[in-house]
Amino acid sequence: MSKLTAVFLFALPLFAQQSELSGTVRDRSQAAIPGATITARYETGGFERSTVASPQGIYSLPDLQPGTYTLELRANGFQVLRQTGVTLGVGQSAHLDFILDLGSLQQSVTVSSESALLQTDSATIATTVDRQFIANLPLNGRSFQSLIELTPGVVATKATFGEQGQFSVNGQRANANYFTIDGVSANIGVSSGLTLVQSGSGSLPGLSATGGTNSLVSVDALEEFQVQTSGYTAEYGRMPGAQITILTRSGTNQLHGSLFDFFRNSALDASDWFANANRLPDSALRQNDFGGVLGGALRRDKTFFFFSYEGLRLRQPQFAATDVPSLQFRKLAGSSTAPYLNAFPIPNGPSNNFGYAQFIATYSDASTLDATSLRIDHSFNSRLSVFGRYNYAPSNYISRIYSLSNPTTTDSGTQTGTAGATLIVSPRITDSLRLNYSYSTGKSFSTLDNFGGAVPLTPSQFFPSNADPTNSFGGYFLLGGNRSSYYLGKNVANTQNQFNLVDSVAFQSGSHLMKFGADYRRLATDNNPRAYDLFVYFASPNGAAVGTSSQTTIDAQEQITVFFNNLSLYGQDTWKITPRLTLNYGLRWELNPAPTGSKQLYTFQDYQTPSQIQLAPAGTPLYPTSYGNFAPRAGLAWQLSQKPGAETTLRAGFGIF
Repeated sequence: MSKLTAVFLFALPLFAQQSELSGTVRDRSQAAIPGATITARYETGGFERSTVASPQGIYSLPDLQPGTYTLELRANGFQVLRQTGVTLGVGQSAHLDFILDLGSLQQSVTVSSESALLQTDSATIATTVDRQFIANLPLNGRSFQSLIELTPGVVATKATFGEQGQFSVNGQRANANYFTIDGVSANIGVSSGLTLVQSGSGSLPGLSATGGTNSLVSVDALEEFQVQTSGYTAEYGRMPGAQITILTRSGTNQLHGSLFDFFRNSALDASDWFANANRLPDSALRQNDFGGVLGGALRRDKTFFFFSYEGLRLRQPQFAATDVPSLQFRKLAGSSTAPYLNAFPIPNGPSNNFGYAQFIATYSDASTLDATSLRIDHSFNSRLSVFGRYNYAPSNYISRIYSLSNPTTTDSGTQTGTAGATLIVSPRITDSLRLNYSYSTGKSFSTLDNFGGAVPLTPSQFFPSNADPTNSFGGYFLLGGNRSSYYLGKNVANTQNQFNLVDSVAFQSGSHLMKFGADYRRLATDNNPRAYDLFVYFASPNGAAVGTSSQTTIDAQEQITVFFNNLSLYGQDTWKITPRLTLNYGLRWELNPAPTGSKQLYTFQDYQTPSQIQLAPAGTPLYPTSYGNFAPRAGLAWQLSQKPGAETTLRAGFGIF
């Protein structure tokens, strides 16, 4: 908490993931109007941006906050034109042309119909989903992952412990997608298991214990999100799959709020077929997803707030048929071995010839979530706008995936502090800065309880006296049975720390809009397992009864922190060759040196020849740093038709991602 507070208070703030509006200003004879002033006013928040048209009549307003704007155009000798209802989506590059009529500045024309904006970001294939669309759809679990699948080229994948990504884009691996929230990285997930798998290097988002996006941003705190799958500009990268850009809601001049509670209950559902067939009572089904939002102005047209809270209390009904030691073999056990067999539930089904008996039961797995966020926006003047957002979302999931008397708890926690600023250096130069610190946790531990008549063991009974029971982990396995094992003690308490700094500068020169930027990310992944392991295996309940194990494993684990540094630089130019023909080209460079550790990291050498593979000397980098990771991008957008209702744009592009 103290780290996040320090960052939130002292870091330079920044603005959200920006949009861009460009076009031309002409008179009725199609002659360019150089020097025309174009002002964009944010309709719900009072923010204002201005620029001046180039000698070719071309204007550009980069780094706009997504939302709805009123545009005002002024030029000497022409009437003032006001266009309302101009809506920009997150990350959108839109095109809107204007025609001014002769007259005086005392005369004005207001166009109130909503404008159709043509997409001019060349070859980008993207899908944008706003909160109105989300509000009209029934979302199971109130998490927006299912909406990502609306994008062409996206296919849902099965998540496993080793492959924790949830969807594939254009055949890429499921961990090749990059999430950003308000312009900074949200790939801050960390494993709750002994091995870090894909989470160590920041390739997975920081999801909740049950795999939902609620821990990143609640649905009611989401303004909109965009999924770019291919053809995106040099501004986007780091991962070759989808670029998922998420924008959170801001407050407005009007005070708005809402409360919600979505619930499910077993009283509203049919009985479980398997429970009925075995004459067992139904287990509890309880889902309460509740919360609310409140947003408004602390100072009209200047300072705004938006607060969000979402809570989840879920009980998921389950049915299981497992194998436990039979009563016969429990009676054969001596005083020293009986406690370990009695930690299993008492059988309520028939025995077999291998020392097992059946135990059938219904039960409920439990999960909770509490996601709280607060965002503050402030406009100092027409040139400088800042914001800050803090998000805290602990969650846990309790399941009985081994013996039914063996609940295993997975804890996940996400804390993020993001701040930023957008500075209008001049009518043609804009700078946008983003700063973030994120802290994620992944913990898991196992206990034993009295479910099904079991007599639970305590860690001090299971582990030897020389081991710290609060920092030990063990397993008891009866081989050949179905779910005939249990774990006990602390598994891991991993953490992921991220520092992310992003800055971009947009510069308009004539018909060119150039953009340059840098993105630096530092990850510190703490793999903090238990200090002592004890795993005991028995070939059958008979061996367990007499205390003869087939294998016993004793391990010592060590904590280590692994550090990753990522740097991305890019430059790009959007060139309006003609009012209807736009060329976008750019270059991105990625630098990802080998990770370092708080303790010595080891690798192998001579692995090209398997018979000669050997441990490399201490200090050898895990892999050589590549300095040639250049990713060129090029895209073309040609407006074939500007006829209202039949606007058509032909786009083509190339890139290395």
